[in-house]
Order: sequence, then structure tokens, then C-alpha cells
Amino acid sequence: MLSNLSISIDDLCKINPKISVVLKREKLSELKKLIIKNYKSITKFSATMRYCRSSLGTFLRGKNNPTFLTFKKIAEKLDLRPEEFILKIVIKDNPHGTFIPIEVFPIKESEVLASLIGHTFGDGHIGKSSFTFTNKSQELIESVMQKVRQLSAKKITINERFHKAKTIGFPRLVRDILVAAGAPVGNKIVQSFEIPRWIKNGSLGIKRSFLQALFDDESTVSPKSREIVLNMKKIEKLINNLHYFFDELKNLLKDIGVEGITITTCHRYEGKNGITLEKRLRICGTSNFVAFQNKIGFLSNKKAEKLKTLIEGTQRFQLRSGEAKEKIMHILQKDGKFTTKEIAKKIRISSWSAWDYLQELEKKNLVERIRTSNTSHIWHLKRS
Repeated sequence: MLSNLSISIDDLCKINPKISVVLKREKLSELKKLIIKNYKSITKFSATMRYCRSSLGTFLRGKNNPTFLTFKKIAEKLDLRPEEFILKIVIKDNPHGTFIPIEVFPIKESEVLASLIGHTFGDGHIGKSSFTFTNKSQELIESVMQKVRQLSAKKITINERFHKAKTIGFPRLVRDILVAAGAPVGNKIVQSFEIPRWIKNGSLGIKRSFLQALFDDESTVSPKSREIVLNMKKIEKLINNLHYFFDELKNLLKDIGVEGITITTCHRYEGKNGITLEKRLRICGTSNFVAFQNKIGFLSNKKAEKLKTLIEGTQRFQLRSGEAKEKIMHILQKDGKFTTKEIAKKIRISSWSAWDYLQELEKKNLVERIRTSNTSHIWHLKRS
């Protein structure tokens, strides 16, 4: 993959040889004159090109559209620059549908394209002839539709269906642009993939757009367990590829300013794809939640609200933690020695929380414990 994205018509033709061209009507007579000037007749030129005489005559009258690869050969034979004669790019089977104006080539990297690529790794799917996106969030559905309309392709038709969640479908040319930009094709669980190099080496805006789309689709925000989690699955023999992909995500997050990331293998499944393993990328820590909110964020209102609740909760927890440890120190300084349960009862917290706080104070050499049994300790201030 190239570090800088530059999609040409040739690149699209490698993905879909049926890409055709609509020629500028004012250039058709000029093209016909050049053929006759150099080859005396349309018949002789078609024989030289090994191209059907009637098909050549039809597109010279503007009644049919040649494939780009065919017209490129014709242009080379006549020593012409193809882009001077081409008006737009279409799909041969649907010449009056979606098109790409010739002047947009080559297609370059953008935040819009990075976001759509992020969705193809998430709830998007690249099929044989279309790009579809399925999600319950209306904000994300509308965002994807808006971004597709901002692509180079024009006259885009959008198909919609609903089964538990809304699915929107986009035509072949949109799909081909995304594939050329590095989107994975087909079932993501059974194939290797990686983040396109133009995204890894791109601007912070491009990295942010990719990450926001992927986390909007695939992540879970949990105020209760105080974490942002992203889970993905891969068949057993490709689990190393998924770990590599998560390492790439970790690096992108660090580039943005989000730390506190761990990667673990969490579940094993057996189903239609055989044995699959699930990996989990976890973000923890208040400062990292705030960095994620400020520098990446969610378009999904539901997840954005959960992230806000998560941040507020962890900030309150930090305050409570500091207050609790101060109270523990005050009790031990004033009254001497106590068990974990006695300390918990005095400051009205759970025994588990008291145990955690006492361990933190012990690590700082502020308190120490005397074991009285296999399950009980007496705590007191550490003597200097």
C-alpha cells in the first residue's frame, strides 16, 4: 500500500474491469476524423484494434460507452491523452446511474474517506457489488450517508432496509473507491487485514476520523466497569493478524494522545466460521477517557452520553478514594489497630474497597499489617 493515497482510473479498473467511460460529445467527431486520417476508415481501424466494427461505430455516435481499458488502447493507438476525451466514469451495466467526473482523478486521501474506511472495518460490509452499512444509531446512519455523498462519485442511489437495525446500501462505484482505498472485502473474520498505510501515516485529522468511525461501530463504553472496550473476532489461525491490527490501533490512539491501553484474548467460539477467538482492546483511566472525548469523541449520542457519565463517575471515584484514604489514616493515627472489616465499618464503605485502599497505603509505606489468621489482618500506621 502507498503511504499517500492516489487512486487513478487504472486502479479502479484493477478492481472492476467493467468500468466504462462516457465520452464528451463535442470530441466524438474529432476522434472519428483522427481515425479516418490515420487509418483511412473505421473498418480498417477496428480490424487493427481487433475490436468489433459495429461497437466502435456505436460509441463514436455517442450511443454506447466503451470500457476504460478499451478506450485507453484506442487513445494509445492514436497518440491521444484519454482524459481530454472522457467526460465521466460509469459502470458498464448501469451507464445512467452513479458516475465519477473525470476531473476528480486522481482521488486523494481525506478525512471523509478515512471515516468511511473506519466503518468498513466496523459495521460496514464490502460485498461483490456494493457497500452496505448496518447500525441502530440514526446519527451514524445519517453520517455515513452524508460522507458517501461527499465522495467523488455523483448521482448516488441509496437503498434502505430494516431488520432489527437499519441497513443502507451504496452502488458499485462507491464500493470500488473504498476497496481501492484499502477497505477489507467480504467476511472480515476469515481474512487478514491491516490499517491502510495512508491512514497510519496521515494527519491527526485522518487518524481521528478513522478511529471515531471504528469506535462508534465496535466499542462499548462501560461506566460500571470504568472502561472503553473494543472487541473483534478472527478465526483461530489468523489471531496473530488481529493482534497486529490491535497494535496498530494502539499506536494510532497514542498518536492522538490516548494511553492506558491493554490488549487481551478473552473468548473462544465455535460456529459457522469454525473456531474463532475474540480479542479485546481496553482503554482505562480518567485522563485517557477525557483525551478520547476531546480528541476523538463519538457521533453516536448514546455512546457520547455514556462516555460523559463514565468520566464524571471516575472523577467522583477519585475524589472518594482520596477522602477514604485520609479517613483511614486518621482512624489508625487516633485509635491504633483495626481489622479491614472494622475500618470499613467505621468509614462506611465495603470491605473490598477498604482492602484496596489499605493496599495502596501499604505500597506507599504508610501502613502495615499483622496477619492474625489466613483471612484476617490487623492494620496500623507504619513506624518510621
